[in-house]
Amino acid sequence: MREEFPTVPVDAPEDGAGASQPECLETGTGYSVVAVTGEEAGDFLQRILTADIPAADDARSVLAGLCTPKGRLLALARVIPWEDGYRLVLPEDTAAETVARLQMYVLRSRVTVHAPDMQWRLLRAAGPTARSLLARWSERPMPEAEGVVRSGEVAIIRLPGAPERYWVVGPAAPVAAVEGVLAEHLPPTDEETWRALEILAGQPEIRAPGRELFIPQMVNLDRLGGVSFSKGCFPGQEVVARAHYRGKVKQRMFRARGTGDAPADGSEVRDADNQLAGHVVCAAGAPQGFTALVSLREAQLAGPASLSVNGQPLHLREAGT
Repeated sequence: MREEFPTVPVDAPEDGAGASQPECLETGTGYSVVAVTGEEAGDFLQRILTADIPAADDARSVLAGLCTPKGRLLALARVIPWEDGYRLVLPEDTAAETVARLQMYVLRSRVTVHAPDMQWRLLRAAGPTARSLLARWSERPMPEAEGVVRSGEVAIIRLPGAPERYWVVGPAAPVAAVEGVLAEHLPPTDEETWRALEILAGQPEIRAPGRELFIPQMVNLDRLGGVSFSKGCFPGQEVVARAHYRGKVKQRMFRARGTGDAPADGSEVRDADNQLAGHVVCAAGAPQGFTALVSLREAQLAGPASLSVNGQPLHLREAGT
């Protein structure tokens, strides 16, 4: 049986029981922080992004998409409430174009979409030790999945899915202070390894090569709480809602593995007849090859599937592997 990601993301065990969990620290390489501020920032993002945006005083983050009018994803960002509005964290190679697109929609709204702030940082940590250290540093219990804890100028976010992972977001100086605490106890890791952890947790990301390839359901964003079908219109909403209500979601995201180098985001996945079966959403190097999230047309998976990417075999992961 092939494994499709569950409807509800599953958190790692609170006590770290069961399978061994990775313990590591990564400096947030390759990501940007974008501020959206002003008294109408929440209403603005509610009208533009796919998710139901939390209130500015809510202790909850959300993964949200920005779509073209045709419903194709231009970006995925984690939206974090802040006292002056919101912070959006997303891959840096999509940040500038995302800001430009958001600024197109501002018009008369009392909101400012700022350029990516180079003085803000993202720090990433995984494992029960990270949880313990962050709770001790902030003097607050760590939140449930997608929850936000504010401590001084920084926000700590628990990411959804397993393994257990945290973000620390804020101005460079206070984030560096948190990094000093964590670095004494957690081994460093690199961007590639962290990306593999996100893939293991079933969390997609859209980088420049994958822009406009997928509607939100093709990367399971609706199953990850990143699409609201009950709020008003957002760009592309008609296409996204039609696929949902008419049962026309024919392409979904799966975990996969392969040998050789990790394929680039957006790489074509081919079936045994060399027909297009879908695309790579994101991929990362892993022991003996690579791990990936791939968006595949379900019609081509009805029988035994022989899939390949860049001419190399691609294997869908079985449950529990």
